[in-house]
Amino acid sequence: MKFRLLGPVEVVTAKGSMFTVGAPKRRSVLAALALTPNQLLGTDALIDRVWGEDPPAHARTALQGHISALRKVITGPARLTSRASGYELVTEADAVDAELFDRLLADAKHRSDDVAVVLLQQALGLWRGPALAGTADSLYLTAAAARLTDSRLHAVEDLAARLLRLGRPTDASTLLDEHVSAHPLREELAELAIRALHATGRRSEAFEIYQRTQDALAEELGVEPSEGLRREHEALVTGQAPAPAVPTTGPAPAQLPLSAAGFTGRGQELLELRESTRRIVVLSGQAGIGKTTLALRYAHEISDRYPDGQLFADLRGYDEREPQPPADVLVGFLHALGVREADVPSNPDERSALYRSSIAGRRMLVVLDNCRDSDQVRPLLPGTPGCLTLVTSRSRLEGLVAREGAAHLGLDVLTEEDALDVITGVIGRPRVAAEPEAVRVLVRLCDRLPLALRIVAARLATHRRWQVQRMVDELADEQQRASTLVTADRAVGASLALSVRALPARSQRAFRLLGVHPGPDVDRFAASALFGAGIAETRRHLDEFAEAHLVNETVPGRYSRHDLVRLYTSQLAREDDECAAAGRRLVDYFLHTVGVARLTLEPRPPLFDGPVEHPPTTLPPFRSATDILTWVDAEEPNIRALVKASARYGDHERAWRLAYRTGVLHYRCSNKVWWLEVLEPGLESARLLGDRPAQRLLLSNTGLALAELGRHDEAVTSMREALVMARDLGDRLAESTVLNNLGESHLLTGRVDEAHTCLQDAVRIARELGEPYLEAKWLSNLSRVATDLGATTDALDHLDRAFALLADVPLCDAHVLAHARHGLVLERLKQHADALEHYQRSLDMARRLGDRRAEEQLLHRVARVAHVLHGPEAAARYRDQSVALRNRLGLSRTDESPGEASP
Repeated sequence: MKFRLLGPVEVVTAKGSMFTVGAPKRRSVLAALALTPNQLLGTDALIDRVWGEDPPAHARTALQGHISALRKVITGPARLTSRASGYELVTEADAVDAELFDRLLADAKHRSDDVAVVLLQQALGLWRGPALAGTADSLYLTAAAARLTDSRLHAVEDLAARLLRLGRPTDASTLLDEHVSAHPLREELAELAIRALHATGRRSEAFEIYQRTQDALAEELGVEPSEGLRREHEALVTGQAPAPAVPTTGPAPAQLPLSAAGFTGRGQELLELRESTRRIVVLSGQAGIGKTTLALRYAHEISDRYPDGQLFADLRGYDEREPQPPADVLVGFLHALGVREADVPSNPDERSALYRSSIAGRRMLVVLDNCRDSDQVRPLLPGTPGCLTLVTSRSRLEGLVAREGAAHLGLDVLTEEDALDVITGVIGRPRVAAEPEAVRVLVRLCDRLPLALRIVAARLATHRRWQVQRMVDELADEQQRASTLVTADRAVGASLALSVRALPARSQRAFRLLGVHPGPDVDRFAASALFGAGIAETRRHLDEFAEAHLVNETVPGRYSRHDLVRLYTSQLAREDDECAAAGRRLVDYFLHTVGVARLTLEPRPPLFDGPVEHPPTTLPPFRSATDILTWVDAEEPNIRALVKASARYGDHERAWRLAYRTGVLHYRCSNKVWWLEVLEPGLESARLLGDRPAQRLLLSNTGLALAELGRHDEAVTSMREALVMARDLGDRLAESTVLNNLGESHLLTGRVDEAHTCLQDAVRIARELGEPYLEAKWLSNLSRVATDLGATTDALDHLDRAFALLADVPLCDAHVLAHARHGLVLERLKQHADALEHYQRSLDMARRLGDRRAEEQLLHRVARVAHVLHGPEAAARYRDQSVALRNRLGLSRTDESPGEASP
């Protein structure tokens, strides 16, 4: 039995007969139960849903009559049960069309465009008219119908956007026609309709929709069209082609940090946020006022309204180091949205346009924290009405308010009552009740600033025998001496100074040294190197800092700092003579750890840059390749920051070495745009040192990164420069490696003969040097060239030699490559079953080694062969996994995957 709510409320029997439920109230009872199937609904709640907050005296009797009548209709597996406390409509899965609709939308959200289109069309096909038609008026049912209608419109927008991305503008236009006229204030519908009409050459109709929408917005809301609509209009006026489509894949991003525990106060501000209808909201106020805490609290509260994901970025607007450029933030956002790095434009304006195109048709929440000015924010604003952007800044960002129509919410200090609640929530009511006047004075000394309040309350909480008056006396005395410790606000500076002074001497020293770390967060292993302490002592320090609210444990085992605390620790570090030595220990920790991780992925030690000066005593537990991948994902921003900081402060030796050592990890596991960000300062440092061997290493890696991003001409130029240096230096091992990499780049650009020459020379040199591991890899790559030249016998001979060389070599990337190449030869020979066996064996090895790059390529090949052997359904699972992983890594490749280079 089926229950239909997406139109007139109806029941369809198991035999297909349709039964229209009688009176409006009876339809309302059925609808109220069917909206939450398989859940017990209390009698009072059901009455409230049907009759509202002021039901008639006979409501309970009337409800019993409606239930009795409905039971005569509901038969089969479905049933209407009653208990003492209420009623429950028991149904099979997807028996209620509204429930099926929601499930299809949720499923489509995580699918590639071609799959999602089918699911969305199926979902929208369930609608037969206005939701819950024919029910009686009640607040609950009216709100439920509005929610379903809104979900329907979002599904229409999502489907239209995906159709456009798939190059089907006519289908998108047909879908949008009826909805645009019915909802003249819905800007995203209009934007998509204009884009679809423009793409099909119907520009006059597109102009009409824009004018009609502009007039409706001005008359009904008194606002101008959104930026997205204005951009589509400008494209119409100039005749510019619509923005390129960007198909989507992969799961929705969920980047929100943890919300602060024990959130207190800000009730009025939360109410204003909930009532706001603007697409951009600016939260402004002084440092330490609680802007980020409030933004994250509200963001987590409403995150389920934005099922397509949440993006978060700390723009470091008031960091003593340089603010985060919006162009850099866009790389991470585009990556999260499923855009390949090879498709990320180098031009910042084009990058921003691609971001808006990628987000079009999605319902997303964007949180931009700690912004300096409007110009830093604008490139990161979505252009679609389905998104909400929360911006925090010490500035009012009046430009955003005036030009983009942002709502502004200025945060003042807490009310005295809310400030008292913060203190009470930490130290408990009995202590507050014992010294009420001292607590009030403490609140005043903290200027009712949340950050200062949390810091002093945390200190009181760790000293349970202290009287509050003791803290009052200490804080008052400190404020006389700390006039501008961190900012012009003495309360925060004094609170920090007191909390640090209260730490044991060794913890004070460790806290000062935190200021040396340039990255966004730190784990206990890196902190151990930074502090020059054992892991147990380091953990005690970090726990003490967290207890004192000096750091936040954002995820288990990783600690970040408020920007005021970061600035404060930087000032302390500059006054500490141990600062420079701590910085060297930190870089050496990453140099050594990256080396260990690298050796886990490759069986040879290619680290030509020598040992580190300060090897760490404790390393992360790399029990498997998965552990390495997790570590790389977490530490990559810190490594980037350290390379840049080392270069900036003149430690060029460590800068280039760290940039080089991360090569294998970036090549196999990480974001290639960010790899280039590491290589550029590293190469510049090597050049400043005049270190030609170092330049050769980094030029070769730069060529690899450029090739991965599809910038093949630049890649070849970089590798040729590296080859000249290797030959000038007489470094034959380096020459062999660069020749292999250059051969791979030639192969990608179709220069097969040049690729063949390079790889033959690479193999010859590796053989002469007695390097079986490298010779095996280069032979496998040479087999690929032979295959492309049609010389399959030569290809198999090369592979036989490679397998013989690898017989005594432990499992490594060379085994993965050899089996993948063997599979390719067999596939060309139409021996698909044998090819699939080699591909699957290679895929299993790649996963055991944590080689994401190879895994992506092999998934693609397995899908291709499975399609031939078993049809499209067998291939779909592998193909979806390949696309998702390729987008994550930003790989650029042709239909035939490239071979194996060597960073």
